[in-house]
Amino acid sequence: MDILTADQFIGKLKARHLATQRVDLPDVGGAVHVRELPPSALSKLEKALTTEPPRFAEALALLLANQDGTPMFTPEMNGEASVLQEKLPPKALKAILEAGQEINATTQEDIDEMQETLEKNPTGRSAST
Repeated sequence: MDILTADQFIGKLKARHLATQRVDLPDVGGAVHVRELPPSALSKLEKALTTEPPRFAEALALLLANQDGTPMFTPEMNGEASVLQEKLPPKALKAILEAGQEINATTQEDIDEMQETLEKNPTGRSAST
């Protein structure tokens, strides 16, 4: 492979599309796409999943994508957050998070930490809800 100049490198990054991965969710009765996140969103994902209680709806909003790769939810989520928090089966949540970890090449330490968080609180509900 050739060494890229700064202009070539930036040009290739601009032309690159973030990847998506289909995740089948039998418990929901369909499938979704999970997207590769830009570096600016990776820290948001980690923070959402490592706080107590975890903010699973925020993590899902970052990861879930339409078929064309655009985010499925807006940051405001307009009421969808409570549906995700209350109705998404834990197996579906786990499948989405695992696909998100895979497509975003997170480390085994990140995966272990997220798994531990999931085991402690599979629904993402706080004790006060």
